[in-house]
Amino acid sequence: MRGGTLPSWLGEDEGHYPSKLPLSIWYHDLYTTGIDPSARFPRDRYQLLKERIKDAQLPSPIEFHEPRPASVDDLLRAHGSDYVDRFLGGRLGDREINRIGLKPWSDSFGQRTLLIMGGSISALEHVCQNGGISGNMAGGT
Repeated sequence: MRGGTLPSWLGEDEGHYPSKLPLSIWYHDLYTTGIDPSARFPRDRYQLLKERIKDAQLPSPIEFHEPRPASVDDLLRAHGSDYVDRFLGGRLGDREINRIGLKPWSDSFGQRTLLIMGGSISALEHVCQNGGISGNMAGGT
């Protein structure tokens, strides 16, 4: 999709909506700003994608939502309490930070991660309650 034109598979009839429900996307500015600017990770892609979606002439509405942070209990479903405490407190060792892959470590990285996880959880809850399609703008980092 370039220059605001629609892909042919969406149909050519004006008013053709692939879904009657809006696409719900969770996004927070910390998805971009929570990564140190000197990191090799392409951090600006989240903000650029949001801007591109907002500027595009799409056949179905898209709603952006701000995520709530995931809770510590959410983290403890997948990680041990010692790791969660050290992660949230910014006390991970160099090997653990290398394994995550986002260097240098940023003071806002813990909050960013909680928001990303919260966005994924919120998107899932939204689909389960309302149907349709939803997603989180970031994930996996």
